[in-house]
Amino acid sequence: MLILRRLLHTSGPGGVLSKSNLAKLRKRTGFSFVNCKKALEKYEQDVDKAEAWLQEQAQKEGWTKATKLKDRATSEGLIGLAFANHNNFSAAMVEVNCETDFVARNESFQNFVNQVAMTTLTHYRKDCEQLSEPVKISISGNDLASLKADSGQSLQDLTALTIGQVKENMTLRRALCMFVPADHYLGHYVHSPLNTIKDKDSFCQMGKYGSLVAFQQKGKVDKHKFQPGEFGRRLCQHIIGMNPLNIGEYTRPPPSEVENQDLEVPKPDEEASKGFSDSEDNIPAPPEEELPTEMLKQEYLLNPSICVGEHLLEHKVTILDFARFEIGENIDGGS
Repeated sequence: MLILRRLLHTSGPGGVLSKSNLAKLRKRTGFSFVNCKKALEKYEQDVDKAEAWLQEQAQKEGWTKATKLKDRATSEGLIGLAFANHNNFSAAMVEVNCETDFVARNESFQNFVNQVAMTTLTHYRKDCEQLSEPVKISISGNDLASLKADSGQSLQDLTALTIGQVKENMTLRRALCMFVPADHYLGHYVHSPLNTIKDKDSFCQMGKYGSLVAFQQKGKVDKHKFQPGEFGRRLCQHIIGMNPLNIGEYTRPPPSEVENQDLEVPKPDEEASKGFSDSEDNIPAPPEEELPTEMLKQEYLLNPSICVGEHLLEHKVTILDFARFEIGENIDGGS
């Protein structure tokens, strides 16, 4: 305690070190006591100048570290899914990679993923405010890197800064934005989320899998049974678990065919209807036989007694587009 008091009140080039300035600078930057003390002494207790100098030094250190680590493989990381809290009309999904799952669970890394997702959503949302149909925008890693965060720094610079903090190589792999008009809905879901960060009026969830689905509901339905947010969330669960490649088409069989079938229609699984467990190990493995790749023809994951097409017809819903991200998946054929 005596040593700490001496440090806080020792006169030097910058005069007496203010305890309040030191606390303020540490809160702003997250840097160590020693580095903050050095910066305040260097700039005579000017917190703003001290902060700018610390950020500059950290940026230099980050770029040095990033250059040294750039050839290391980055197969781990997180999917970040950002969406507005007050509506279901816009969302952004990003993939940020690192070397190990240990760093993926690091607070600095997760804060960075949140920043990337929120920056992406904010940047592209301003050009998609008046829509007549859904819009899906795919963004490459290079385009992501050039976006500017609220601080004015590019995401590329912030990547290097975070590399300096976590001491691992990182890459901005890809992103995707989806926007729908006011008479449509946008479902979103992150499987087994590791973290959820609230930023102003938006949220960002992070995990190993994420999905989005744009849909429209037309016709009269029981509003107590049809909740757009929950309906979209469950469709996204299906997309993550069954990995469809396209929407496809579905035509309900003629009544005569259904009546002549002798097979007993199984009852919906009560547990399945609640959704599958939010555990990465509990993602249902596809059966060995080849599954349909068209979503509407696949068995509905949460009620295997019907296909997705039947589920949509029952609720008078049309799926217009969807997207699925899985951390580290092969995207050579396109994202």
